[in-house]
Amino acid sequence: MVRILISLFVGCVFFQLSAQTPDDALFVRTSIQAEGRNCASDAGNIAFFGPLTGQSNDFMGDTIYLCLNDSIFVNHAGDEDLSGDPNPATAAGIGYAFFECPPTANVMMASDVRNDRCVLDEGSPVNGFYVYTGFSLDGDATFFNSGDLQAQFFGGNPGVIHFAPITFDSLTAGRFATYEGTPQGSCVSMSTDQQFAIAYLNGIEISDFSDNGCEGSFRVRGGLPQLDGSTYPTITIVNAADPGITATITSGPVTHNEVVTFTVPEAGDYLLTIEDDKSCGFSGTLEMDGCGAVTFELPFGTILPGTNKCFPVRVENWVDVSAAQFSINWDPNVLRVSGIQSENPDLTSVGAIVISTNANAPTTVAPGQMGVSWGALTGQNTVVTLPDGAVIFEICFDAIGVLDDCSPLTLTNDPTAVEVGDPNIGLILDVSQREGKITISQDPFFVLLSQDSVSCADRTDGSFSVQVDEGTAPYRFSWNTVPLSGMNRGPIVIGEDGGSARVSGLPAGRYQVTVTDSGNPQLEVVDTVVILSGPALSARIRETQPQCFGGNDGSVMAEVLLDGVLEPNPVNYTFLWNIAGAEGRELTNLTMGFYAFTVTDANGCIARASTTLGEPARLQVLANNLQIDDASCSGAEDGVIRITPTGGTTADGNYNFQWSTGLTSRASDATLSDLNPGRYCVTITDDNNCSFENCYTVRAQKTLNIVPVIDDVSCNGQNDGEIFVSGSTSGATAAEPYTFTWDN
Repeated sequence: MVRILISLFVGCVFFQLSAQTPDDALFVRTSIQAEGRNCASDAGNIAFFGPLTGQSNDFMGDTIYLCLNDSIFVNHAGDEDLSGDPNPATAAGIGYAFFECPPTANVMMASDVRNDRCVLDEGSPVNGFYVYTGFSLDGDATFFNSGDLQAQFFGGNPGVIHFAPITFDSLTAGRFATYEGTPQGSCVSMSTDQQFAIAYLNGIEISDFSDNGCEGSFRVRGGLPQLDGSTYPTITIVNAADPGITATITSGPVTHNEVVTFTVPEAGDYLLTIEDDKSCGFSGTLEMDGCGAVTFELPFGTILPGTNKCFPVRVENWVDVSAAQFSINWDPNVLRVSGIQSENPDLTSVGAIVISTNANAPTTVAPGQMGVSWGALTGQNTVVTLPDGAVIFEICFDAIGVLDDCSPLTLTNDPTAVEVGDPNIGLILDVSQREGKITISQDPFFVLLSQDSVSCADRTDGSFSVQVDEGTAPYRFSWNTVPLSGMNRGPIVIGEDGGSARVSGLPAGRYQVTVTDSGNPQLEVVDTVVILSGPALSARIRETQPQCFGGNDGSVMAEVLLDGVLEPNPVNYTFLWNIAGAEGRELTNLTMGFYAFTVTDANGCIARASTTLGEPARLQVLANNLQIDDASCSGAEDGVIRITPTGGTTADGNYNFQWSTGLTSRASDATLSDLNPGRYCVTITDDNNCSFENCYTVRAQKTLNIVPVIDDVSCNGQNDGEIFVSGSTSGATAAEPYTFTWDN
């Protein structure tokens, strides 16, 4: 069965669907005059599947996967034959019978369906099997996953149901497939070769959510893992207010009904997204209000080439702290630290802030690192609380790189391990960070543009973010494509120093961003950002045609290309063929026909390719390429057979001939001469060793016959016997007289 995708709608598509119901087949006895009709019905074929509405990304293989609330339209080809309807006064139609495995019955009566070993009869259908009509007669039906079938047949678990097109004799109450005749259901056709399977998946959901400070956990259920035990490939947790702040999943891969554990760097609402391998998804919000991690906010800023500039290091959740130590790292080819200044007096009033850098001689600290330690003086039990956003000190750098060089700033354990708390009571606090960045630039204030690549070359899910600092808040930015197209988009407002905003839903390409602050005079920065695209995924098929007419030695090999370059070993891809049961990259032992596949990479990007395998023309000797000259008469060796083959495969137009007489030759045609009347056979082979065999009969134009008359001797020892012979000729006029030669 060929399944053709014609369209796919995913997203917010709303329309009224009637419930897909496993309805009992009804049976009605009809009048006697209707019982004698011939059963010539045929349930016909399925033309194509689609569109699919919902989330699922898999509806072209042997099994269609429907996420909860997904639906798929099944289009019948309209080639059914309903002439066996026992009661022509009622309109017959096409529905779909339910099975728990592929049906095998050769159906002619309703009892054949009931007796199929795979019939789905859980729930005890009144008459032995269920039929879904789609509320119509023409076989076109929408199959959808409302969760009802899981509840009825699988105890609420996901399951797979096989369907096959089946005829029915009338539609009762606009819904129930009804079988007529005496006995009822005496003429039924089911297209078992058109059967298809649908996996009905439960929705993904979470339960047992708990948070303990910066740590959280929840239990995840449903989706594909509940059906096959696979894991959820996508679990992401990002801060609702700042998508750049993400949680760390600590539990590793999980499957159905397992617990996901995670940590977040700071308090707030977090957006949770879960997807399975079929793109069935869940989204929700996790409230992580109990996270009291001390957060270090490292600076963003610009510095002129060859100058020195100081930047603030800020903290949040600094509550009842009596000691702290940590390290800051940067790129030593871009920046060189010169020291710190503007230490927070609330800290220095109880203890000094001590730094260790490569500038302190002697030192073992590497360039690009600075260790920091602070604590209350010995014997003091003083703790310090700072307001959120407080500056603990400014770090000063010399710009030793060139224009447009930039360096990240990160909190690390090297050379001094990170530790914050109150050692007097054994309190060690969680620590998180917001990384910073310093750019060597001539811009009047700091602007950082960051991009998030599109997931697939043909998608528009790319984005860029704008982060600003060192100007006068609030900031506004607008953007456009490069080259410019139409009016600028925006503006978008960023309300504070260090704030950021994101623009999403963009294709790959270069964008110009214009940022202005609120100073007087107003300052402006114009910059560009490139949203990257991964390599363009494409596909092709390397094919081997069958060598002979009707042969099954063809093959197809799926090939994957990235930006037109062949992937030599495409192991991280899945391949889906249009052939039932086909797996892997290569299909062998193929006959002529149409072959197509879909390749999907780890990001869900898709490419398709198809081909049609041909075959050589049949190797044969046509009637108009055969000439037989019969022998002139019986016993005469002057018959001739001339043949010219066609078809097959031959590079030079020649074939190999092997005659039953032992004669062999290689030529474009063959002549066998000097033949007695009789039967002569030949085997013809082409360059692919495909063969054609046939036998030809040479007859005689004139056949001579002897007609004997025999008188036996009267008794033993006598010599009065006599033989009288005469000649006869058939096939041509006799050339008399006959000559007789005796042989004693």
